[in-house]
Order: sequence, then structure tokens, then C-alpha cells
Amino acid sequence: MKNIGKISCILLVFALMACDTDKLLSLKDDFKIAVTPDAVGDKKELHIVNALNSETTVNDVKLTIEGEYASEIFTSDGLSALKLDEGRIVIGLRHGITATEEDPIVVLAKISAEGYLDKTVEIVFDGTEVESLSIPVLEVANLPSTIKVKKESAVLAANKTAETIAVTIASADEEEALASIAIEEGSSFVDQDGAVVSGSDIALNVQSFELGTGAGNEDTGFSAINEIEEISIPGDNVLEPFSVIDINPTVNGKTVNLSEANLASMSVSVPDDGEEYEVYLKTPGNDTPEQITITEAGTGAKTASAARFGFRRYSFSWRWWGRYYIVKRIRSPYCASYPRFNVVNNGPATQYYLSIKNAQGNTVSSKLTTLFSGQTKTLAFDSRLVKNRNYTLNVTANTIDGKKELTAQRISCGQQSTVDVSVPNAKTENFDIEFSITCSKATVTLNNTVIYFKKATGKNFLPFGVVKNGVLGKTPKLEDNTEYVFSFVYQQKRQTNPIKGSKVRDIIDSYDVNEICAKIEDEM
Repeated sequence: MKNIGKISCILLVFALMACDTDKLLSLKDDFKIAVTPDAVGDKKELHIVNALNSETTVNDVKLTIEGEYASEIFTSDGLSALKLDEGRIVIGLRHGITATEEDPIVVLAKISAEGYLDKTVEIVFDGTEVESLSIPVLEVANLPSTIKVKKESAVLAANKTAETIAVTIASADEEEALASIAIEEGSSFVDQDGAVVSGSDIALNVQSFELGTGAGNEDTGFSAINEIEEISIPGDNVLEPFSVIDINPTVNGKTVNLSEANLASMSVSVPDDGEEYEVYLKTPGNDTPEQITITEAGTGAKTASAARFGFRRYSFSWRWWGRYYIVKRIRSPYCASYPRFNVVNNGPATQYYLSIKNAQGNTVSSKLTTLFSGQTKTLAFDSRLVKNRNYTLNVTANTIDGKKELTAQRISCGQQSTVDVSVPNAKTENFDIEFSITCSKATVTLNNTVIYFKKATGKNFLPFGVVKNGVLGKTPKLEDNTEYVFSFVYQQKRQTNPIKGSKVRDIIDSYDVNEICAKIEDEM
């Protein structure tokens, strides 16, 4: 695979890519060989990004794949060790493993990086030749106001708390306590099997998500609602989360529950808007949420002049670790299916941010996706809609010249319409670049490789185009006097020095096949 990697780099040199060209081992073969530097199919170009700042590189990312087909997933150069470079990696299914839209292969990707919250996402292999996926992760030191992480620790005496341990989390507007959690003095703990736990220290780890806002990031695709798993109950009523409190008590670093004799307490705040609020517990591995009995504990007013409602407090007891959903019960059924749209791009490769918003303008689901020229993709959103409520689908294109608002159309239950997301009046050109070259001893072809670009003064790389069967087709038009930087991922992130658009055309029009072949054969 090392040989293939180096040869592919030389091939990309004439397409302006800077490569490391250490000498290869001699192949000792006089026969002509065909090299396709793709050890996998159904490729996913993963980019792990800082959820709130796309300019911040997430370094030292650890990626673990779990699931039935985890052992069939390799990097584009055929390695089972998944090593990311500046948060980027290309993975795929080994040749011979087939996935389709009707019979997809789904795996879990577990992502961790120093200074960031761990994240687990599903990756779906469905026969798409190549897909560019941006995965936002939250930096602990720079969390949005709607997501907070707190931890309180104490020593244990005779395996019991020697004092009360309390955590209070303020609401995003700092007007009231979103949640107050307490473990009383004298509490003891049990493991997942109910056995009493011995230890010297206790930590109360709390993470909160306040979901009644429209907060999100169109550059990275982050939205707080996407961090939360949907819950539902039998019948025609909908549970719409207002906030979620994730509680994880640990003794000597291991997750525990409270003993039945020592229940802990929690109080939460919700808008005083006349709606019906309830609390449910969702524990890992349990698909059915458990309703928690709550007691109203008072009301309060917000001081901010823009506040529409005051707030109400509810209190309840708890003993289990897991996620406590503070929800609004809506006495109306969900739509029968999740919202799906066929999105079509007849323009150049473009990155899109699609969001579904409710009548209050809050995001209920969102996706960041890339469509290449001429591509149609079916997008299924993760949150079901409520019948008889108004929603809009909003589409924004992230282009090299800035964001462009494309559409904000009303949507309804069961709708699977086709949405043309082509950027109007987008300037394009067809570069007649063949990423395939035939020499006396080798034929080298690139396939399903995404090329990214940005202005030399720009902040974020965006898709320029995709090489399919050795050919790069329609791309955004380059301005003659503007300098650009190009990038792609193979073994590591590789990029060019700044180069003017006019110079790109000159190189493409004048590259010497014999010179390229000489370089390839010299490396062989």
C-alpha cells in the first residue's frame, strides 16, 4: 500500500498536489501494472470538526468502529489502524463487501479527543461511492451556553457520603437554575447488579442540554438537538424535550446507582407557558423510557424584558444513572414517518446546511451534507414531526464566496418532495483533467477521491469536486487573479501552496505526460 500511496501522489502532482515522494522499493517487475489507489469502496471522507469553530483543528482524534462489520472497514490505503490527520480520514468497506440503500451496513463510530466531549455517531454505508461527512465535537473549554458540564467530588466514609454533594446548573440566559441535583449525606451506592459498592471517593458528573433554542452552527452542522436521542411512548402523544440532564455518579471511577434506601433529589425549571411538562428516565440499553413522578415546587419570574414567560419548578427523587428528559407532552400524534427529501444539485460541488424549524424558529433537526455535481441524495432527518404543526425546511449553501440562503419552504407530514438545491447563477467550469495516466510500465487511476479548496485568505476548505473513474468534471469557476489552496486526503491530509486560478489552467493545459510517466517509473 505504501507503493500505491506514493504513486498516487505523483499522479496528483500534475493536479497541483504537494506530496512526500520518498523512494519506493523496487517492484522488480518488467510487466506493465495497473494501480488503483483505493483499497476500499463505499468511501466516507470523515472530518472531525470543532462544533462551534470550524477554524480550530481537532488534533489527536481517536476513532473506534464498532458493529458486526467493524472488521471489514479500512482506510483508503488499506490499513485497519484508523489514524486521523488534522481530524481527517478516509474509510470504507473492503472490496467484496456490498451495501445498498435497501440493505445498508450501519456501524458505530466512537470519537474521542483530548479536551473534547466523547461522541458516538452512526455511519451508514449504502452503496454511495464517496460521501463527505462533517462530525462536530464539543470542546469542553468552549461549550455553547445551552450545553454545560459540571462535576463535584467528595470522599466516602465507610462507603457512604460524609457530606451532601450538590450540583447546580444555570439556564442559558442565567435567569434561573435549569437543574439542581443533590446526593444527601449518608448515601450509599450499588453497582448495576445491585451489589453494595465499596470505595474511597464519589464524583457526581452532570451534563445538561437546554433544547428550547435555535442554537446551531451552519459551518460545522452542529445543533444541540442532534446530540440527544429521541424518546417516545406508546399511543398518540408526543414527548418534546425542553432539556435533558445526564447524570453519571461514579465511585472510584466506576458508574454506580444510589441504594434504594438513599434516594437523591433533583429540581428542574421549565417555562411557565401553560404547557404540560413531565420527566422521563432513559437508561443505556433500555429502549422504553420510564416516567418519573414529579411535584410542583413553585414559580418565578424572569427579569429580562424580552422574556415571554416566567418559569415553574418541579422536584423529584432519583437513584439511577442515565438521562433525565424534561419534556412537554403534546396531545397530538407524530407524523407516521421521519421527514425525507430528495435533494438535487445540478451545479458544482457544494456543502449544504439543511434545517427543519418549528413555528417559533427553533431547529428541531438539521444536517450538514455535500452534494457533488449532478448528484441526487435522499436525506432522512432524525426527528419526527408532530401532526398539525407548522414547519419549514431551510437550506443554506456554504460557498467559497460566503453563505447563500436557497430556500425556506413549508413542509408537512409524509412529504418526500424533491428539492433542487443548485446555487442559482453559480459560475462553473469543466476541467478536462484525467486523473488517470498510462505509461510504459504502469497505468495509474484515481477513483472517488474528493478534492477540496479554499481561497488562500479563506478559513475553511470546501468541496471542489470529486474524481470518479479518473476524471474530474464540473467544478466551481476559479478567478484568474485569486490565489487558492487545494487539498485531499490519502494516508494523510495533503495540500498545495497558494496558486492563482490562471496558473491552475496553465498547468493543466501544458502538463507533459512523458514527464509524469518518468516520475512514476522512477519511483517504481
